[in-house]
Amino acid sequence: MALGPTCIRLKNVKKFDSGTKDFIADFLHDAERSEGKHLLAKIDAPEYRHLTIEALVALGDFFRENPRFILSEYLVLDVIIGLGVRLAWLQDHPGDAYEDQKALAWQRFYEEPPESVARWIVAALRYLVEQEKPVASSPLVPA
Repeated sequence: MALGPTCIRLKNVKKFDSGTKDFIADFLHDAERSEGKHLLAKIDAPEYRHLTIEALVALGDFFRENPRFILSEYLVLDVIIGLGVRLAWLQDHPGDAYEDQKALAWQRFYEEPPESVARWIVAALRYLVEQEKPVASSPLVPA
């Protein structure tokens, strides 16, 4: 299953804060209308389109539950989803080379229940944030 170079970059919001925490819910609502529907329609593979929606829901829930969490950069869903797939695979297959098993890793991720997908999407976000900051100062690590 080949995935084209699709990318939904949450471009109209640079920061998620209390004023924009419902951006993702608004995007999903807009999926019924023109802009959101147009962006999702660019995703050829129905499995990946569904996974993108699951990722948006998971991130929306995360930002609603963490209103003080602020990002100063864009979110690129392809990066977060891809990292979620990699983290899930390496959790279950620590000795295997992900690159050699990438197609199988993606297939297994598509089969995961939404709760599991949500956990891995948030884990990917946490991983990316923690790579940018020392762990002790990460907003995701309790003080």
